[in-house]
Amino acid sequence: MKQRLQHIMIFTAAAMLVSLMGWSAHTAWKKAVKKVGPEAEIGILPKDKHYILKRDIMNIVRQTSTAEKDKDIHAYLKHLENRLENHPLITRADVWFTPDGKIHIRAYQIEPIALAETSGGWKYLTREGEMAPVSPYQKTVLPKIKGVGEAEEIKKLYPLMEYIYTRPSLRNAVKSLRYDGRKWWLYAYTLPVPAILGDTTGFREKLYKYRVISSYLHAQKSYPYTGIDLRYKNQIVCSKNL
Repeated sequence: MKQRLQHIMIFTAAAMLVSLMGWSAHTAWKKAVKKVGPEAEIGILPKDKHYILKRDIMNIVRQTSTAEKDKDIHAYLKHLENRLENHPLITRADVWFTPDGKIHIRAYQIEPIALAETSGGWKYLTREGEMAPVSPYQKTVLPKIKGVGEAEEIKKLYPLMEYIYTRPSLRNAVKSLRYDGRKWWLYAYTLPVPAILGDTTGFREKLYKYRVISSYLHAQKSYPYTGIDLRYKNQIVCSKNL
């Protein structure tokens, strides 16, 4: 009986300790929640790009209402995360807070692959295949797309531009693509005259032929041609003044 009573006392003490620990943790949680906002620890990736600045992210944090955070901190953090991800220069955001009440934000910037001339001004074509406004902070040399105007038509060029972007030899060589209403022209830093692509079908073969003629002309150290046509299968048609 005495031993049983001792077990009950130990169990009761342990239960009280667990309850106190839970209450203490809950109190610490509530105190931390009350401290949340309006400041934040911000990390922007990749670090070597500056399409968006920390002050822009802080403006979003300060403009996000904290009225509901005491009731549901997780809903508040998710709301802030969604607001950040709605920014056109951010592709993803991770938001959390620590016991000291500080919000931590990791924002992932867009990755532009081309600069497109649209009816609404210059826009980025991004790695995600979307259009985004040009950042006033980051100066990036990108292939330009001219002559289309409408964003939805520009998005159709994504496979071609993504192919160029992911191959450094092409990315560093291609200056722009221009549509004249009937066909596409390729302008390169490595050739003194533009090359005719025609439409964008079979662009892998056409760009391969461009590299062949470009390498050949560089080896010859001569540029006698006034026109280069890449539209024809298994051949490169060049014209020159006689």
